[in-house]
Amino acid sequence: QALNANLPKDISVLNCSKQADKFNAQFHAKSKLYRYVIWNDRERSPLNSRFSFHFSQKLDLAPMKKAAIFLLGRQDFSSFKGSKGITKSQTRTIKKIQVKKKNHFIIVDIEGDGFLYNMVRNIVGTLLDVGRGKLKPKDVERILSLCDRTKAGPTAPARGLTLLKVKY
Repeated sequence: QALNANLPKDISVLNCSKQADKFNAQFHAKSKLYRYVIWNDRERSPLNSRFSFHFSQKLDLAPMKKAAIFLLGRQDFSSFKGSKGITKSQTRTIKKIQVKKKNHFIIVDIEGDGFLYNMVRNIVGTLLDVGRGKLKPKDVERILSLCDRTKAGPTAPARGLTLLKVKY
């Protein structure tokens, strides 16, 4: 309660535990689960606009799900890195990726051992291009193999992205 009394209202500590002095929250994580939420309707939703990205074009989920399969496994994600990302290796493992629809929401859940700067948002931008027919699902496999950021879709806005869980 003492911590929460001193934190901004949008942050809350649920529990804490003592860790070794050498513990690093970023580098000791075994996996991270991100969720990207898209409000897919012709009209925007003022009630949902803070935590979802409004995408007014109709999206076809079936090709998006097929495209997502190509992202699974350990591979080079250079095509999905952000311009500010500085890492020795662009190889990451996507353990799980789900694309699902609930009413007007399209939800993309991605779990991996780590992510490059803007990687999730760049993946979502590419999946949006697949969902609106600009790309075919098989194009995602080709984009991965090219290791060229300019071949993938645009970077989706940050407001739809949430870090749901970190596993240690």
